Amino acid sequence: MKKLLGVLLIAFLAIPLLPADKASAAPAPELTNVQIFGVTSDAANYVWEDVNFNQQSAVNPMGGETGYLAVYVEGTIQQGTFRVYNNGNNITSQTFKALDDEYVTDSGNNVIGTIKYVGFPLSAVSSGRFTISANNYYPPNNTLYENLYIEVE
Repeated sequence: MKKLLGVLLIAFLAIPLLPADKASAAPAPELTNVQIFGVTSDAANYVWEDVNFNQQSAVNPMGGETGYLAVYVEGTIQQGTFRVYNNGNNITSQTFKALDDEYVTDSGNNVIGTIKYVGFPLSAVSSGRFTISANNYYPPNNTLYENLYIEVE
């Protein structure tokens, strides 16, 4: 028994001496961009319409039962502040995560942003302005907005 305890003690003490892979992390970047860059719906057979920077409205209407937005968030948002509005009404509680988030990295493999896929029932929205908002993680927690007009059939 003493021999077993001695071996276990030596093994435990040797753990810090084992080589380990080094990892580093950069500080979380400030929120600098929120952009709707894709729109689709089940009536569009889930084919994404690309939305260009500063585009004011989607070309194709959303139809069917469910609409989807692809949103690029560059930087770090304050938890719980990502919001979705339709014509000024907060519909965040009616949205769902349509796909897993995708992380965007820089050349050093540091995460600089996230692509979020947001789904919502079209019965809960109407044609008009869709707004995404999020607060910066860092004080003073400024809010960034993105607006896009979308026709809903």
